[in-house]
Amino acid sequence: MKVIYRFCYSFKVVVLVCTVSGLALEGCSTRSGLVRSGFQTTGAAVEAPQTLQVVIWSNHPEVEQPLLQWLDQLQGPAGNNGLVRRAFMEQRSTLPSVPHDLEILQLARQVGADEVIIAEIIIKPARAVTWYPHRRDGEAGDLTYVAVRAFAVNTQAMRWSGTAECTQAVMDADKLALPLARIAVALGMGRSANEPLLQQDLRICSG
Repeated sequence: MKVIYRFCYSFKVVVLVCTVSGLALEGCSTRSGLVRSGFQTTGAAVEAPQTLQVVIWSNHPEVEQPLLQWLDQLQGPAGNNGLVRRAFMEQRSTLPSVPHDLEILQLARQVGADEVIIAEIIIKPARAVTWYPHRRDGEAGDLTYVAVRAFAVNTQAMRWSGTAECTQAVMDADKLALPLARIAVALGMGRSANEPLLQQDLRICSG
């Protein structure tokens, strides 16, 4: 329980670390206006992709299926039983509107999943955000933040987490949700920023 709630706030911690340090590290900010990080736990061994039944929950449900397809692109089919994924998507409506990680994990266990990926997407008006590097009083548009984390269903242990955000406000922030989620997933899994599949997404914040 403590492990899960500790990592629920990993995104806020990463933003704070990047803000305070101001360092141009690969795990923090880039000149393109993209802030990103990835973290893998030492105690959660990564199983062979073909042995895992992976499901995804997001507070923006429209990104769930595209993210599953993205996983398949990154590492080959992440699960060979489409019934598990379909059952999870059909039953996700039984969850509260803002579920706890444990509630999502319980549903994943019920449908026979081995791993659950939780993708939280936050879109806020730029004028409501006052911390560096976003502080631009009265700026129009919205800022998009994505925090993704993966849990082993049987142990409830976190496997990895990844975050991505744009420091530039845009008028149609919903379009950034999926590209930023793909970046967060890839970096959380430990993939290099030089991954060819990532190159287009890494330019998303520069227009």
